[in-house]
Amino acid sequence: MKWALIEAPVPNSPSGKYISQIPSPNNLLTVASALMCIGVPKEEIKLYNFLKERHPPIIKAKNIVFNMGEIITMDYLYNYAHIYLDKLTIANLDSNIFLTGYHTWLHPHIKKNYLFNTDIHNTTPHYFENDILQSLPEIMGKHTDPKTEWHNAWELNDWDFMNANVHSVTKGIRCTIRASRGCPFKCRMCAIPQIYKQKVVRNSVEWVIEEIDTLYHKYNIRQFGFLDDNLMVNKKWGKELLNRMIENNYKGASFTFEEGLDVPTACDEELLILLKKARFTHIKLGVESFNPATLKFINKPYKDPKKAIRAIELLKKHKLNPICFICIGFPTDTEASLKETIDKLIELKVKLRVQILWSYPGVNFADKGLSRKKLKEIQCNAMYGTNSVAWRRKKV
Repeated sequence: MKWALIEAPVPNSPSGKYISQIPSPNNLLTVASALMCIGVPKEEIKLYNFLKERHPPIIKAKNIVFNMGEIITMDYLYNYAHIYLDKLTIANLDSNIFLTGYHTWLHPHIKKNYLFNTDIHNTTPHYFENDILQSLPEIMGKHTDPKTEWHNAWELNDWDFMNANVHSVTKGIRCTIRASRGCPFKCRMCAIPQIYKQKVVRNSVEWVIEEIDTLYHKYNIRQFGFLDDNLMVNKKWGKELLNRMIENNYKGASFTFEEGLDVPTACDEELLILLKKARFTHIKLGVESFNPATLKFINKPYKDPKKAIRAIELLKKHKLNPICFICIGFPTDTEASLKETIDKLIELKVKLRVQILWSYPGVNFADKGLSRKKLKEIQCNAMYGTNSVAWRRKKV
């Protein structure tokens, strides 16, 4: 085998526990498309999904793409991925190893000093399909159109893994797709502005429809999640997509946001009506805080907490089941302000996702407010009893 595409083992993360939080290996599937486009036979490419493994078998190949994280950026979750990379490197002494995913953005100098012939290349987090054309001398002469919209090579997906781990009794396998990358906003606690420099690269509506059609008709998929950083921020594009989805009438399907919808966009009632008609069921909303000082500090695209309340009320009105993200741990947070935010969201009867602020490049103000212990206590108390999938056990 000449190309091994490996999803790194991250078994101690939420992505390894719950169906609704396990992403499809979209990075690797677009890599496969790029490889086939430049002439690599499909038979020379194999995908290995080790996301839930702790000690997966060591794969040997001439070229290896190692994807470290579709979504999660927290260092402590990647112990098994690092251990496996060490073993993988030693076992492939004369190979090229390409690292991609958000975790490699956090650690751009992951290169081991084995004094072997193994070459380890760091690529951009989610643009490997472009990097690959510049990284290997043997394919430098094979040019592709820079405007190519790379489809996921679903025929190379590990469907046995999906059937075993991302499958529900009522709706079958669940798949994720990503129609765009980046976000134009500059929220200070978010890695996306650091990675994409506020640029948004968006595939055409036709590309999205072709992806959904392939999964719906060829693979009988009925659960879809969009991994986009801010799927509907371009409302004109978003409404065009939703109208096409409505026209195609994907009977029996359901669609969700895996990341978030920003509050100002969620106040567009015309858009919400289309989302409901297009069979969206759950919308994750980037609320973050109801404290005006915190909203100003983190540079949210809205400053008045009443706007977030309005967005939640509209989502509930159209039965779009809002799941509200809040981030805690900013210097402007106090116990009183966090209690006010959480109490209000509980009063509004929405599901909560409470995330403690995590440090990464560009975010160096963590641990300057409330203690980590206090933040964890607040997080636990908020998440219990709000019907959150990850926090259903009784409080002890």
